[in-house]
Order: sequence, then structure tokens, then C-alpha cells
Amino acid sequence: AREEKTCKVTGKTILKGKLMQINLIDGANFIVKEAISVGDSVVLDAKRKIIRTIALKERVEVVIINGKHVGEKGKILSIKEKSAEVQIDNNKVNINLENLMAV
Repeated sequence: AREEKTCKVTGKTILKGKLMQINLIDGANFIVKEAISVGDSVVLDAKRKIIRTIALKERVEVVIINGKHVGEKGKILSIKEKSAEVQIDNNKVNINLENLMAV
């Protein structure tokens, strides 16, 4: 079985030589060459290598990681500034982007 883990990018620092350090929600840091935005998610394999990136954008599946809907899954319908309208089951809920993780 492949052990994959999805982590939200919580910070980034631009380094010399077109490199970027990204900080993940679990405390891990990675040096990457590709552009990854804060708020996006990265999928790590069992050896903790980044195998793909998931942008936090419209029509993406998300898990709510904080607030009263924590643990629920939904899909982003639209994004306005710092919040997103998320479809959870039959409900549309506005949730702060900080509380969403793309999966």
C-alpha cells in the first residue's frame, strides 16, 4: 500500500537560485523549484517526497481543518478574497480559506 499524506502549505520563503522553501501545516519544510502558493496542498509519498500539488481553487475538493465544520468534506463553488463558498452535502457554507485544505 502506498502511504500518501496531504499537507497544506502554510508559508513560503523565496531563496537564491530560483528556489523556494515551503512550510507545511505539520511543521515540515521543503526546498522546491516549482511555484507553490500558500494555501495549496502537497501530496507526500511514504519517503516524504512531494508527488503532486493541489491548488486551492474553485471546483476543488476540500476538507475543513478548523471551525464548526471541522472534518467535513466539500467542494469549492467560488472564492471571494479570504473566504470560499463550499458545498457540503446539500448546504452552501462560507468558510475562511485558512480553514480549508485541498485534497
